[in-house]
Amino acid sequence: MSFRDFLWNYPDTVTKVNRGLAPISYIILSVLVVFAFGYYYFTSGAYERLIASGKSNMIAEGTVGSLNNLNPLYIPQSQVDRDLQALLFRKLLKVDSNGTPVGDIVKSWTVSKDLLTYNFVMNEGIRWHDGEVMTADDVIFTFETSKELASKLSQETIGQGFDGLSIEKTGKYRFKIILDQYSATFWESISIYIVPKHILETISLSQIAQSNFSSRPIGSGMFEIVSATDSLVTLKKSSVDNRESSITNYEYHIFKSVKELEVAFRNNRLDVVSGVSLRNSGYVTEYEKRFDVLQTVIGTRKKVLFFNNRIKSLGTSGLRRGLSYLLNRDEIIERAGIDGVSTFSSFSPSSWAYDKSISYYKYDRKKGDAELKGAGYTKDKSSGYYQSTDGKILTISITYLENDINTALVTSIKDTLDKEGIIVELDPQSFERLTKETLATRDYQILLYEIETSIDPDQYDLWHSLRKDYPYLNLSGYTYDRVDIFLEKGRTQVKRADRKVSYDVVQRLLHEDAPAYFIYEPQFTIIVSNKLENISLDDINYPEERYNTLNTWKY
Repeated sequence: MSFRDFLWNYPDTVTKVNRGLAPISYIILSVLVVFAFGYYYFTSGAYERLIASGKSNMIAEGTVGSLNNLNPLYIPQSQVDRDLQALLFRKLLKVDSNGTPVGDIVKSWTVSKDLLTYNFVMNEGIRWHDGEVMTADDVIFTFETSKELASKLSQETIGQGFDGLSIEKTGKYRFKIILDQYSATFWESISIYIVPKHILETISLSQIAQSNFSSRPIGSGMFEIVSATDSLVTLKKSSVDNRESSITNYEYHIFKSVKELEVAFRNNRLDVVSGVSLRNSGYVTEYEKRFDVLQTVIGTRKKVLFFNNRIKSLGTSGLRRGLSYLLNRDEIIERAGIDGVSTFSSFSPSSWAYDKSISYYKYDRKKGDAELKGAGYTKDKSSGYYQSTDGKILTISITYLENDINTALVTSIKDTLDKEGIIVELDPQSFERLTKETLATRDYQILLYEIETSIDPDQYDLWHSLRKDYPYLNLSGYTYDRVDIFLEKGRTQVKRADRKVSYDVVQRLLHEDAPAYFIYEPQFTIIVSNKLENISLDDINYPEERYNTLNTWKY
């Protein structure tokens, strides 16, 4: 048969071949049809539309981290804890980005002329997830129990911030708080989640941290727990919460690594990805038509190198200043691949108290060399390293919580200082060891640590000499009576202009002594399905505050 005849008779030829190969030919044909349909279905957007329509009331969020303790009496140890507490509990009151109190559990209050007595009225009808009504008894219990856990058991609780504060019940839905002296951070100190007395009063004080409440709490928030594991917490809209929300189911996925999260994202299991560095999320660009990226700088958080002033070698301000001049923060951040914005002080640049007139430490080799020379170290021309008068090479040790971000950061710091002639030894530690041993004993030379400051510029806990021991946050062990005096003034003065004067003095003295080196304020990132509306990072002080508007989120 000629090629021309084959083309003319190809229907008959194909039919004969098809019959001869049956049933294999029918299977192949069916596979081709299914493949063609599937290709069109998954690439045309029909699949995504079906998924979205089926999840109109459900959100699946994913993050990298660990679940530790959901009991809000304790200071949260991870962003996972913070996020879930925000979904499960209500706060006594909230504080906006300007530091102004906003009602939540309480609806109104009055303040005495001397600013020492505060009378509060609660919203009636707020219920715990088990149906019990919340009253002033729950508020009193939360304050008193958190104080006892801190004072009697030395546990890290919200009660650490209640020094000089007493609370009294004045009615079923009324109470008052009395202060020994005025505090500018008062509103922030009482912006806390309230816990149920009827659940926790049956548990002994020493067993509260290990109780079931820490993993499956009964809260008063918009959502309650359906099930919880280390990798997934499933939530549903609480039937006793009277706030309207089109989102009635929430899955909070917790991954051990960025790679695991990426796999889940690519498999279309997530609507929201939170708290993952954009530099580790390059795959998102492949889905830019379906997902939006939102970012904001968290000005209340800072990554810091604390120089331990308790150690003789770092007790010299000249050595600390020299190290500060030889560190190039912009280069360190860039090389470490971190989403963050350079910062130079414990006072946020966005704060009214920030002193812009100070020439903060920036990379300057000549100034660094001069400061180290004054501290007794000169650079040896043959070796290229700084040495003391007895020939010892300048060597420092950096202790840090071992995770991907910190490892990248300290490696970048080590490389920077090695080029300048300083040997850096790295001391990575587990969360357990760092929190229970190292911080408790203050056993480190230099500590890389992320701190969280208040919205108000009060810096008492960071620098006052009475806060240099565990469990407080003066991690440098810094002591200077003049700084103490102006810190005390700044937190008790009422007029902003007076406080500004006090904090200007504090900032100049801290800059001169250089008890710490500030590196960056982190950027918080969320990757959101563009089918979800009304999610925003505007005007938030902390990442978990993105849930403040969750009742308006919708597909």
